[in-house]
Amino acid sequence: MDDLTIRHGFTSGDCTKIAALWAQLGWGEDGAEGKKRVERALKASAWMAIAEVAGEFTGYARALSDGVVVTYLAEVAVIPAYRRRGVGGALIRSCLDAFPHTSVYADASPDAIGPNTRHGLLPRPSHMTACARGPR
Repeated sequence: MDDLTIRHGFTSGDCTKIAALWAQLGWGEDGAEGKKRVERALKASAWMAIAEVAGEFTGYARALSDGVVVTYLAEVAVIPAYRRRGVGGALIRSCLDAFPHTSVYADASPDAIGPNTRHGLLPRPSHMTACARGPR
């Protein structure tokens, strides 16, 4: 996609758009409270990027990292109308380029395993099981 750009950093307007995307994906709520949660999450991230096509918000990604050993690609989210058009892959590549010196981990839903593996984030057979707790 020729008119795709990736930029780093975020604006208040980006937080509003990401909150709306979170609500659409069932990850959070839209509106002022959702925007505040997005802003807190982005500020606490080691890295984040916004994808735009012809200046229009199409998705974002963020990562947590110690900057030395490990990076966790926490979220890659793309507006449904722009999926399967290279937006998610460009966001993944941008994160990998920002952290070439660390191991990068990402959780992937079944439909996102393909984009992850195309960029070198491979499923790893393990005797370990990921454990998690949802928000309270």
